[in-house]
This record gives sequence, C-alpha cells and structure tokens, in this order.
Amino acid sequence: MLEKPNASPLFLIADEAHLYLQENLWFDMVTRMRHLGVFQFYITNTPKTIDELVIRHTDNIFIFNLTVESDLRHILPATKIDEETVFSIAKVLPPRTFLAIGKITNGYPFIAQTRPLKQRTAGETKLLWEIKTNNS
Repeated sequence: MLEKPNASPLFLIADEAHLYLQENLWFDMVTRMRHLGVFQFYITNTPKTIDELVIRHTDNIFIFNLTVESDLRHILPATKIDEETVFSIAKVLPPRTFLAIGKITNGYPFIAQTRPLKQRTAGETKLLWEIKTNNS
C-alpha cells in the first residue's frame, strides 16, 4: 500500500477482538493502518479489554446488546455523546437491534435493526457427536 497509494482499500475484521489486541502489537499498528487506508472492524462482547488507544481512534461504534455499565463507560469516548443517552438506549435494545454512533450518523445516535438470518448463529459450538435425548 505504501508503494501503490491508489491501491484498493483493505479491511481488517477482528472477531473476538479482545483476544488479539495486545498493547505491544497494536499500539503502533492502529494509527498506521488508518493512515494507509486499512479499514478496521473490532468485534467483541468485552470492550473493556480493548486498549483505550483503539477506542479513541474509533470512527463508528455499533452497540448490540451491551448492558454492562463499565463496558459502556469504556467505549463512551468514541461515541462523542453524553453518557445518559448511550446508557439509556443501549440497555434497552431488543434482539437484532443496534445503536450506531459516529461519522456514519454524523454524530447522532441512530437505532436500526438487522435482518434475521436463515443460518443459526450466536456462537453455538458444533458437536462431533449428536447427543440423543429420550424424546428423539
């Protein structure tokens, strides 16, 4: 990307980001990737484990079912809106509904829903053997 400034953008998607974000590795990379045009997506259910540097460089936050006050307080600097608004909306979001805040919404809190998928989701563990119950 340094040699070809007009190259297509890259996307980095880190699911369960709290497992990958270690300060010694990501501290330098987060700011450099932004300048190179690498669009970063961090997905986690424990945002408090993500370094404050990453949070402060966040352009957009999408909050799904996040109700723990310490987690909400940790991501608050990236929302750039007041604590009361974030807390009151985030804690009552129904399933498949999210709160978007950031450049994408021009700084205003925006609530939207996702469409249901035909596939099963929610991090279910795939079993090697099927467990039979008395009913089957």
